[in-house]
Amino acid sequence: MKRSKALLVLVVFLLVFAPLSALADTEKSKTVNYVALGDSLAAGVLSDNKLGTGYVDIITEELKALGYEVNLKNAGVPGAQSPDVLQALGEIEELANADIITISVGANDALAGLDASLLVGLDPKYLDPANVAILQGELESQFATAQQLLENVGTAAENTSITILDSQSKLELIKDNLKIVLSEDDYTSLVDTWHQVVVHTLTAKNIVADLGALPSLEKLEQALSELENAIGKLIVIQTLLESSELLDTELHEALSSVDNSIAETLEAVNNFIMAQAKATETKNKFEDTIAKLTQLNEMKLEIEDNIKNVGLNMGAILTTLVTVNPNAEIYVMGYYNALPGLPEAVIIPLLTGLNTAIETATSAVGATFIPTFAAFDGKYAEYLPNPANIHPSEAGYEAIAGEFMKVISEVFPGVEDGPQPIELGAEITVEKGQVLQITGTTANVVLPEDLPEGTTLTVSADEEALAKADGLKAIGDVLNFTFSFPAGLEDYEGEFQLVMGYSGNASDDVNIYYFNEETGTWEIQNGQVNTELRLISLTVSHFSTYGVFEAVVEEPEEETPIEPEEPEEGENPGENEEEQPATTDPDNNENDDDSNKQPTNDGETLPNTATSNYNMLVLGGILLLIGLSALIIQKKRVKLHM
Repeated sequence: MKRSKALLVLVVFLLVFAPLSALADTEKSKTVNYVALGDSLAAGVLSDNKLGTGYVDIITEELKALGYEVNLKNAGVPGAQSPDVLQALGEIEELANADIITISVGANDALAGLDASLLVGLDPKYLDPANVAILQGELESQFATAQQLLENVGTAAENTSITILDSQSKLELIKDNLKIVLSEDDYTSLVDTWHQVVVHTLTAKNIVADLGALPSLEKLEQALSELENAIGKLIVIQTLLESSELLDTELHEALSSVDNSIAETLEAVNNFIMAQAKATETKNKFEDTIAKLTQLNEMKLEIEDNIKNVGLNMGAILTTLVTVNPNAEIYVMGYYNALPGLPEAVIIPLLTGLNTAIETATSAVGATFIPTFAAFDGKYAEYLPNPANIHPSEAGYEAIAGEFMKVISEVFPGVEDGPQPIELGAEITVEKGQVLQITGTTANVVLPEDLPEGTTLTVSADEEALAKADGLKAIGDVLNFTFSFPAGLEDYEGEFQLVMGYSGNASDDVNIYYFNEETGTWEIQNGQVNTELRLISLTVSHFSTYGVFEAVVEEPEEETPIEPEEPEEGENPGENEEEQPATTDPDNNENDDDSNKQPTNDGETLPNTATSNYNMLVLGGILLLIGLSALIIQKKRVKLHM
């Protein structure tokens, strides 16, 4: 980690002094070409059927927030099915250069065969064949009960007719007395009324006898009417006899028996009517359920065929995209439950089948499947506010975009920010992991990942410490770093990465030095020196004053040459001098190999000044670029595993 951070700062310097073409390539990497394919969800249709901010727009904004410049081509078309998307691929020129492609299509294909009316009013429990069998059993039981009650009606009607005949015989016994007591009109009325009682009762009996196993409601109502009329007439007779004081105990009992018998028959008929109505209701429910289940099975078969076609078309779409642009990152959306108001027992299996077909085709070409079902589950009121519309609210689209970005951000984690500039003498709040560049200097600092929140830093030139650099020559910056940590963390020590540059042709002992305030001396820190870039990197646990120096080497004093003595008169120069051995002037190249000399314009030769330094500089730049690439890859891998 320490080496990676130090390398990061070194790379920053490389980019600062790199050719403009390299910088242009860096800027190009910040651009993302994004193509969105699909249906109304890609287009951004909201729950009120108006165009709004869809998941494509939100993904675009998220990428921009990560530092990318996004070129968007939204080819989403409301109502589009998978064959439409497949056919339109050849017309979208932006696909060839796309970095990201998102797809949401297939739901319209499947929903084309859905008849929601078949599910309205259908009790979901009858989707289980066992419950249908229970309903059928209830129907058979209710009809059996109604049949028994119908038999009770017949028995009651027969008993009523017998009771009527018995009461009539008793009235015959007192007929003569009635003629004496009653007026002629009352007597006539009595006879006519009794006759009507008999007729109504026998008519009801005959109707009941002809009802059959499944009597019509009309017949039953007719029988009820006859019985009710008979009871009414019987009350008239009872009132008439009571007023004449001719209603003795025996006759009273006979008439009461008739009354009770008719009432029992009436109750039996009513019981049968209610039982038959219940059985009829169950019968209609059973027949409607069976009819809907039959149609539902046919619909499911049609939708399953549509889903198979979606899988085939999605495979063709993805194969085409990979052929046109093998480098694009392709993300295919799985569908949420857009119809939460319908029985899950029907919708969920179909939705699962659709998502499975899409995911299978997606995986076959190495693209990425984006599930959204779980993101909507339990939040339908917020994400699907219109029960009659399958399109989400903006909050729903944000949820969809969030599922996309979970994966997209792993491949496009964001453009790395450059070093944070800090002016000399200014106190700024710093954050963990930041790279700081001290303005006007060649110094950079990489802060620890565990730096306490709220830490501040002030950097200033330290002339006082520089004045105490005995035996050292400053060939770089001399800076004082003052960190202020939050209360309770004043003694914090972490792994800081310090990189400082130097100028000129320094000696081999150039390095970063630390000023020890207790001793008042500078101490060498043995940092890692890069002579090509003239940078020194160092890991430190705390800061005070640091500077870049080289040791000053004292030059030896030159000896004063001794002047030769003048020879005395009459003495030949050279006499008495011993022959000296020949010496070679190191500055005289006359004895050097002529192959190392170059001719001049006037015939003289020049020394060979050729050097491989420039080749080494080019090689060093290439190696540093390779290092930069490795660092970026490493940082992405680290983020992927965090």
